[in-house]
Amino acid sequence: MTPNASQQVLASVGRASGLNKPGFPLLDSTGRHIGQIDRITVAHGRLCVEGWALTGLVGLASGDQKFEREPHLTREDVLMHLGDTEVQTPGFSLDIPVSLNHVVFWTEVGGIRYVYPLPRITMDDLQIAENA
Repeated sequence: MTPNASQQVLASVGRASGLNKPGFPLLDSTGRHIGQIDRITVAHGRLCVEGWALTGLVGLASGDQKFEREPHLTREDVLMHLGDTEVQTPGFSLDIPVSLNHVVFWTEVGGIRYVYPLPRITMDDLQIAENA
């Protein structure tokens, strides 16, 4: 595929149906469940990661993009399941421009940054999503 064709696919991906990748649990170094990535999607040229975390800061980073913020969405399902927690708004939704580079999600707990690689998005994935 030529560079121009690649740029066209990246620019148009997800206008019709989008692309979904599986989520996964967020575990600290002791194996404690500190959150969950529920959905990883690509639509309208953006990579979006949604989930929850019992932490103060979450973020996404690729080779040329970075976005971070505190979890800010109410997740009644999480609060009901976990009971009393210090975090009242554990939900997050983060997005950055889609990239074929290595992309990671990270969260900080007690001054330690935990980094989780996201499933790779390939040009084939994007072409399939574009043609779906």
